[in-house]
Amino acid sequence: MNRAIIFDFKDGYLYVGKELSCQPHFCIPWLAVNTPDSGYLNASFSRLRDVFHNKLNESSLNRNIVIVDDVLCSTRIKKLLCELFLNKLKCKQLVFIPSAIAECISSGSDRGLVLEIYNNRVVLTPCYDNRIIETGIIESLGSLKSKKTIEDIGLTENCFSTKTFDKLLNFDDGGHDLNEMPLVGLILKVLKQLPIDIRKSLLSNIIISHESKEVDLNSIRHHIKLLPDSAIILSLGSWTGASIFSIYAEQQKVKSEYMVTAQEYLCDNYRVPDWFENRF
Repeated sequence: MNRAIIFDFKDGYLYVGKELSCQPHFCIPWLAVNTPDSGYLNASFSRLRDVFHNKLNESSLNRNIVIVDDVLCSTRIKKLLCELFLNKLKCKQLVFIPSAIAECISSGSDRGLVLEIYNNRVVLTPCYDNRIIETGIIESLGSLKSKKTIEDIGLTENCFSTKTFDKLLNFDDGGHDLNEMPLVGLILKVLKQLPIDIRKSLLSNIIISHESKEVDLNSIRHHIKLLPDSAIILSLGSWTGASIFSIYAEQQKVKSEYMVTAQEYLCDNYRVPDWFENRF
């Protein structure tokens, strides 16, 4: 059986493994850049070829590939990945699945407020019906390192426990810079931008994904649980979610809106797959 291979590029590392596995087989350091040039393309091709031949002991020819991509991944990076896998490595097809959707799938849900905590940034992504609500996405570059507390934006532990959820959403953040707001303030800011009928649904399905060893997860959980009706649900991780998605799509013979084939790419008859086209 020609099992799909899952690639998860996350925070300076590449996690690789075959579908049907519970977790990736290995990970290697991977340098990500915002403006790739021809030198970066050639170096990436060399490293990926080594991954196939020396770590997976597999040929890349006609393989199905699933890539977990950052919700904020640029079209330019996706075009680079199409060139690498479909042209240079001669893979058969490429599926991009947003990391936030993969986190929801691996938690057993089709919805959730996904908190992805990286070494130098935090991305909050609301998902519903396996689609991203793009108006609610927030990225912060310093919230976990900020010295500001929930009291600094007019919230206290006491108000979490005594005020109703609807009143909490009316808090005035005072125009604080997103990079200076504590995480709970960011969560409330996201919820305020969402349709009323799904706010509580997402608040009761908060998924935390983190790779940074500097994160005080217990402190984060403590503050989130102060929010009325909130609940943190467990996820097996974005790589596992992508593996589950790949198996389901194959069994149901689903042609994903996230997929591009080598035939489409090489004939210039393709669009770069993007979750934005299937947003909620």
